Amino acid sequence: MNSKLGIIAGEGNLPFITAKQARAQGIDQIYAVAFKGQTDPSLSNYVDAIIWVGLGQLAKLIDFFTKNDVKQAVFIGKIAHNLVLSNLKLDLKMLSLAAKIKDWRTDSILGAIANEITKSGIDIIDSTTYLKHIMPEAAVLTSRNLTNQQNEDIRFGFFIAKKLAGIDIGQTVVVKKKTVLAVEAIEGTDQAVLRGGELGKKNSVVVKVSKPKQDTRFDVPVIGKKTFENLVKANIAVIAIEAGKTIFIDKEEIIKFADKNKITVVSVDAKSLDFSDFEDQYIS
Repeated sequence: MNSKLGIIAGEGNLPFITAKQARAQGIDQIYAVAFKGQTDPSLSNYVDAIIWVGLGQLAKLIDFFTKNDVKQAVFIGKIAHNLVLSNLKLDLKMLSLAAKIKDWRTDSILGAIANEITKSGIDIIDSTTYLKHIMPEAAVLTSRNLTNQQNEDIRFGFFIAKKLAGIDIGQTVVVKKKTVLAVEAIEGTDQAVLRGGELGKKNSVVVKVSKPKQDTRFDVPVIGKKTFENLVKANIAVIAIEAGKTIFIDKEEIIKFADKNKITVVSVDAKSLDFSDFEDQYIS
């Protein structure tokens, strides 16, 4: 029997990378659910079949996978967080599910949807299953070394970002001299970076982390070309990501871009950081 994979595809390049890597790893047939106004239409060239749905059409998504005997599916690609507060047109299945969701946090909504799909016999797998090769381990990835102050700002940024991510506010902070300049919320990473850069002027540090209890079925941290274009606009000096838990799109090309623009990129093992002094200072 042919192996099959369903892709629930949001914005950007990740649905394409996932499709290509799944093929390389022996998946024979790929079926994509794409979102109107979000997914790149050219994804149709990389899959065996594709269906276009609105964000609230859960029944149509499940029916498509069921009819094509898809038993495993992956959420991949960005769906803008602020869309969860939009005036969505929900089908009856989604309306029924929405009534049971305890709040409108992204994790709550996507988790409920994933669980509902699983009840239909379609397993939602780890979104990084076909992306491990673009998730860097701990290292300074650019040619520029970190200053002592930047190392301290990274450690402080990780402490703050992990606390915020743990209560699902956001996964990115901008800091300078151990002062928080900006915190990501529902507006997303790019706006937080631009806001923090405007306040910090230069030599600010961006830290992006995974949630302490990250549901790897969705919303795993991602950086790519757009991230770095905004880092340049914001005059950011350093970006630190969490090693082994962050997807880095087009890494080789972007590292060259970062070096050219004097941005240090570092992948950090969060477990190696000691936060005891911050815990004593900030946590009562």
